[in-house]
Amino acid sequence: MVSTISQLEKFKLVFFKHLGLIQDGIEALDSDEVKKWKGALEKYFLDDLNGKTKLRVELETAKDYLEMMDTAFKKGFEQVKQLAEG
Repeated sequence: MVSTISQLEKFKLVFFKHLGLIQDGIEALDSDEVKKWKGALEKYFLDDLNGKTKLRVELETAKDYLEMMDTAFKKGFEQVKQLAEG
């Protein structure tokens, strides 16, 4: 995936804007597939809850990709949880 950080506030939030893919080692920014979801945003928020941190995400993408992204987020959040608790 080719993305840029569109907003960053240290220890509070980070937003990624997706621009394209890496295909066979080459950036693909304008392929037909990329055009379907280019500009999608992943927004991560870190909230302090009495000394504990809550991680949450908001996603802005094409409807066709929501289920795939939901599955990926569940796996990713489980890994983050294991790292944080380990």
